[in-house]
Amino acid sequence: LLLLLLLLLLGVQSFAFAWKLRHRTMGPISRSEFIAPLTEQGVETWKALISWGKKLKIEIKNKRKYKEMYIWLFDYVKEDGIRTIGKDVAENVWSLALAPFFRDYDLWLKYLNEKYELSVVKRDLWNCLYDFATEVQSLEEYDRDTGCWPSHIDDFIDYVRMGEKNI
Repeated sequence: LLLLLLLLLLGVQSFAFAWKLRHRTMGPISRSEFIAPLTEQGVETWKALISWGKKLKIEIKNKRKYKEMYIWLFDYVKEDGIRTIGKDVAENVWSLALAPFFRDYDLWLKYLNEKYELSVVKRDLWNCLYDFATEVQSLEEYDRDTGCWPSHIDDFIDYVRMGEKNI
């Protein structure tokens, strides 16, 4: 707990911490699952831990590394043996890991909850939504013919363009 508080004070997301330590599933972490990966990375003192946390904070600012972490998150939050994640779980994780990059995140949530009764999120949508959020600068300029987006994203654009009055 103290370690997580320290990392949070350094501005490192707990997801980034779990990603960097190569945890496979969300939930309790044993002492060995916690210490072994840190030791492998040369983190054996508080001073080294602080330095490691600062480096991690910088690392996840790199777009390629952040995307790597974001894609890893899908497997991290899904239940073993299940190929999808629940909409509620996806929304909670998106609020932390995607919303800062997705200018139209609130519209996306409104669309999901009002027009598209999505109960689960598949890997394809999960992965493509990150690319959409970080690559498409303006929904007004979006052209469905120039990209290979899942139909959910095309439908979202249609929803926005049809001018839902309560947006």
